[in-house]
Amino acid sequence: MAGLGVVSQLVGFVAQKFLPVPSVDNPSANANVRLGTYGEVAVNNYLMKKHALAAEGSYFVSTNTPGTVAVAAGPYPTGYANTAGWWFFQNWNAAGGPSAYVDYLKLIVTAAVGATPTAWNFAVIRDVATPLSLQITTAHITSIVPVNTNGGSSNQSKCLFGYQNNATASVNVAPTSASAVVGRACIGAGLGVVGDEYVLDFGATDPSPIQGLTAAEAASSGRKVGVLPPLMVPPGQQIMIVPWWPGAGTSGLGYEFEFTHFER
Repeated sequence: MAGLGVVSQLVGFVAQKFLPVPSVDNPSANANVRLGTYGEVAVNNYLMKKHALAAEGSYFVSTNTPGTVAVAAGPYPTGYANTAGWWFFQNWNAAGGPSAYVDYLKLIVTAAVGATPTAWNFAVIRDVATPLSLQITTAHITSIVPVNTNGGSSNQSKCLFGYQNNATASVNVAPTSASAVVGRACIGAGLGVVGDEYVLDFGATDPSPIQGLTAAEAASSGRKVGVLPPLMVPPGQQIMIVPWWPGAGTSGLGYEFEFTHFER
């Protein structure tokens, strides 16, 4: 139609429960579409947190069998090495398929680190995805397929999560020339207390402070959170999370874990 810059028409309505107040819904009435700065349609988000992702069948979780120890002892890296990855997340969707967005990695301490480390360090390396059987030369990595958190969804993840599962260190080949370090976190110090939760939160908007604790307070379990950049893993790519503990002993850190992501 001449003289109009943009003509938009919305056809069809999502099933909804109409509320009589504060306004009456009238699907047949014409109404202006509210647009954002870049022309996107503005909508009210009635489902807060991440429930909308679960509702559409896009949210997935990877975890160990509850009550089991994923890693029972050391040795633990005391310095950074890009050949000492402990956690791998790979997107094996076909080219042009859904990208994977990393949400968080939670570690639940079941046995404390043997000697007192001065820090709990983590680095995240993005790279081209390579099958773990070809990427890891000394393999003590268990791989699992993430589970959809929506029990009514038929969507299955095409991603893979691998985790260090043994007291013997794993060794991976060096990252390719296409790799990049895309995250770095340091979460406190000390042994780690049984029951502690250490969380790497990707894309958090409200950084959580790491509280200073007295010796008595540190003896009680708690949670420490490290904030990292938001990460999107396209099809055919992966991230590897490398930990190291300066001053750590050769045994300790039994842990369980929970890793979450969504695919869109």
